[in-house]
Amino acid sequence: MRDLEYILQLCKLYQAKLEEFTSNYPSGSCYISAYFLSNYLKDRYDARIVFGNLAIISKLGKYVVYGSIKLKKDINVGDYHAWCELTINGREYIVDPSIKYNIKFLKDNYRLKVSQKVPEIIITDQKSTFNFKYIENTVFKKYADPFIKQIPQSLLDSLTEELDGVTF
Repeated sequence: MRDLEYILQLCKLYQAKLEEFTSNYPSGSCYISAYFLSNYLKDRYDARIVFGNLAIISKLGKYVVYGSIKLKKDINVGDYHAWCELTINGREYIVDPSIKYNIKFLKDNYRLKVSQKVPEIIITDQKSTFNFKYIENTVFKKYADPFIKQIPQSLLDSLTEELDGVTF
């Protein structure tokens, strides 16, 4: 599907530009990614920012869950996760280029290795698979809003300018 290939290339370029602007692996960037992509893509698709939990499978077969911090049984870290959802031809897709940074964060801070079956960019119409699960929870919006308000406009402008100038 042409739209999905466009979005994949857009996410790859987005990651490269975000890394140039911040650091190589900007942890805690899910809200920036979700906010930026939902706004950037809203003119082309029905796009929205979504907050909730993300569970990704580790190499040991345990789920690492972003949200509700606790370190027992399946491992929970962080307060929440954010991603972009958009609709193409009546079908809903999750778009999450920040997964790359979640994987790096888990390795660096918790010595956890994520299964190699979890890609660095997720674009899927499946909210739940064996390798990852996206669970919306609107309560997390109130926690994310202060961080979203702190996103430098210069970062958003720079990302927009870079992405606007590219055709795939």
